[in-house]
Amino acid sequence: MEPQPFDTTHPRRLPRVEPIVTETSEVAVMLSTSTSWVYREASKLGLKGYKPG
Repeated sequence: MEPQPFDTTHPRRLPRVEPIVTETSEVAVMLSTSTSWVYREASKLGLKGYKPG
């Protein structure tokens, strides 16, 4: 996947970011922390929880 060019014609518009569905344990490994920390602090970091089903 190649990076998308930044749209300079609209300075207030940010590039679109696609959501990624990841297991909580994977996020904890990426952040070098525990799963309980991820559940407790995720919303403060802008992460959204999703329960399939």
